[in-house]
Amino acid sequence: MVNFIPQQELQYKMTQRIYFRLDWRDYFKTTSNQMKKMKKDDIVRVYQRLYKEVLSASNKKQKEHLIALDDNTRTVMSVSQLDYTEVLTICKDFLEKNEDYESCAAIRDALVKLETKKPKRKNKEPEKLVLIKRI
Repeated sequence: MVNFIPQQELQYKMTQRIYFRLDWRDYFKTTSNQMKKMKKDDIVRVYQRLYKEVLSASNKKQKEHLIALDDNTRTVMSVSQLDYTEVLTICKDFLEKNEDYESCAAIRDALVKLETKKPKRKNKEPEKLVLIKRI
């Protein structure tokens, strides 16, 4: 069974000990052998946790989010804001294969929200052009 670290506890622990920071792609490459040994339910929980963390980070508009999926390792996964949609898509595909349709629906809604998000413009009054005639 996988023990997850809550985000506040992770922030506290990171001040107390040294953690290795890996990009999320590298993290999955290095832990692929461990994932093969895990039970199917635990792997589903990992992907559910991953999508919830990324969704939370995107709602908070964080530029980067650190996730520790296991409290026994000293490695944290970093997901940048540019990769949120890619990570959510991977989670959706995995959870769809494992028939977790409620999570897939939540991810689909989040992806639509992320893809249609446009930067808001500040409502400024248009600048007035003043012409000065030289005499």
